[in-house]
Amino acid sequence: TILPILFDVSVVDGVTGKGLGEAKLELSPKRGVDPQKYAVTRLMRLDKGGRLELVAVYTSAERLRREIFQACDPSKLLFGTFVLWINWYSFNSGSTQGVEDGGVELGARVAVRTTLSAVAAATVAMAWSQFRTGYVMVEPCCTGVLAGLVAITAACATVTEAESVAIGVIGVVIAMLASEWEVYMEI
Repeated sequence: TILPILFDVSVVDGVTGKGLGEAKLELSPKRGVDPQKYAVTRLMRLDKGGRLELVAVYTSAERLRREIFQACDPSKLLFGTFVLWINWYSFNSGSTQGVEDGGVELGARVAVRTTLSAVAAATVAMAWSQFRTGYVMVEPCCTGVLAGLVAITAACATVTEAESVAIGVIGVVIAMLASEWEVYMEI
């Protein structure tokens, strides 16, 4: 159950600094509304006469921690990440510098290893998000994809498929720890 939140409201004239009155405000979510974030509008009577219309928005500490991590529109973040991922193939596979003498086969292996690293990293990042916050969120998933792509880039032509998965996992663990360290250090 969600307990109501009680406020004492003092209204002061912004120009003269004179107190216009006080009132008590009780906030509680209506049925069917998210109890961790809601807005209410109240018309309150002041003790010295007059009325005050107050719009109050409540966000719980837990919800606020989640929303700080969700700094942008998830659909735009996913779209940008997928565009980057697709273009990463032209970088990694295109770096084979040739389509003759086995270049196509090498380019295909590089694309497979790039994909495996990114997918493994995204999977670990989603599990990390579920474990740390209780939710599978978009931002850690995108961080995982990018961490896997960055981690595999240098070695994508020389490692096996299993090694590319391991590289993606190691890369995302480093990225997630660095991300949490930045939050802890308030950077």
